[in-house]
Amino acid sequence: MRRLVLIVLALGSIAFACWPPADEPVTVQPVAVTPENLKEMKAAAAAPGTVACEGPCGPDGAGHAAVKPGEHALAPGPRVFGAPLQAEGEPVAVAALLEDPKPYLGKVVKAKGTVSRVCEKAGCWIELAPQQGSQGLRVPMANHAFFIPGDAIGRPAIVEGQLNAQALPAAHKEHLAGEGAQALGPLSLAATTVVVQ
Repeated sequence: MRRLVLIVLALGSIAFACWPPADEPVTVQPVAVTPENLKEMKAAAAAPGTVACEGPCGPDGAGHAAVKPGEHALAPGPRVFGAPLQAEGEPVAVAALLEDPKPYLGKVVKAKGTVSRVCEKAGCWIELAPQQGSQGLRVPMANHAFFIPGDAIGRPAIVEGQLNAQALPAAHKEHLAGEGAQALGPLSLAATTVVVQ
């Protein structure tokens, strides 16, 4: 029983999300880890053809849930990942955040740009850029609560979350670079919502 409790606690921050095809925007909700679905989750994570993060992802080091490559393809049209948008008004261009982040630091920001990169392992972060191929802003999915499919690259997106500036430890930079990240500076937007157009 003690081992089960430890496993549940370790997996507690891992959320599995499902992206069914839809023509309308869909809000994806994480699935809670319970003793009833723990066995199914562990089996899915160990299934052949899955990839999983092997490093210390996120501030709590919880890691990623395993996903099958290409499993969560985006359907045409807008898709909402995470919580519904909360901030009022028009989104700020990511170029403005990159140029002068000081007025926005520590605040919840709604930003717009183009998805230039997605975590190659599990979709737990994206880079949001003013245009495809330009320097982007690192956007981790807050607490690994949801994941973005790889085919979001090149699509416009609106991201809402808190803008932070904190230097990354060398080991975390190396881990992110191993997943394809290039925006490894201190600036990040911890996304609670991502709307891929």
